[in-house]
Amino acid sequence: MKLFLIFSLGATIEKHNEMYPVRGVHEDLLLLGKIALISLPPLGLIFIQPDLGTALVMFSIIVAVTLVSGIRWQFVATMFSAIALGLAVFFISWFKFPWLVDIVLKSHQKERFLAWFEPYKYTNSYGYQLINALNSIGSGQVFSKALDKSISFPEAYNDFIFAVIGGSFGFIGAATVITLFFLMIYRIVHAAIETHDPFGSYVCTGIIGMFMFQVFENIGMTIQVMPVTGITLPFISYGGSSLLTSMISIGLVLSIQSRTRKYMFT
Repeated sequence: MKLFLIFSLGATIEKHNEMYPVRGVHEDLLLLGKIALISLPPLGLIFIQPDLGTALVMFSIIVAVTLVSGIRWQFVATMFSAIALGLAVFFISWFKFPWLVDIVLKSHQKERFLAWFEPYKYTNSYGYQLINALNSIGSGQVFSKALDKSISFPEAYNDFIFAVIGGSFGFIGAATVITLFFLMIYRIVHAAIETHDPFGSYVCTGIIGMFMFQVFENIGMTIQVMPVTGITLPFISYGGSSLLTSMISIGLVLSIQSRTRKYMFT
């Protein structure tokens, strides 16, 4: 669904920009309406499963593609202001009106947020994973320790694989993984910039948004920067569908890049 969302948004934006070469407020609002019409049904269905993690990944794809769609900066500023306002309302409701949070979040989702704030209060539930992840990463220190002595806990092979990397290979190993992800995203950005096909550029941008959020969220949740969600670390976490999606995404980028003609003089 993530890939089909990227294709749908890219094709819609490209066709809209061809139909309206001269853009005004009406055309930008029409494009935002098209993006919402395509995005909201799958986003809503995934959210009510409930699968908040995948819904957030899809939301990051929507935001990334919208940013490069050519809409006015005023609409972009309004969009980010609305996101910031929504987060502010959520955190205010969390402390002042908890009954509103209960309407939006399921019980297990709320417990994950509680464990994120105070993991040592929930050592027998969702805080258990986070505490072990922090201990594993901290025990790796700068370099490494023996691979077979790293702290082991449930889900270490998928969602919390970065904690095993940090515990087994230390700060150097963890930093190497982050650097490799940075270089991969950097190369996808180059492919998006160099291509002369707008659709290819939109596809690359959607893939960038998908990878960036997954990497940031997965690594962030193991070091208590982000709340714990069921998001895999691309190419590293166990999971056939996750690996397949990631490899198809890179294949698409390579295909777009291979079809990009480079000229000595423009």
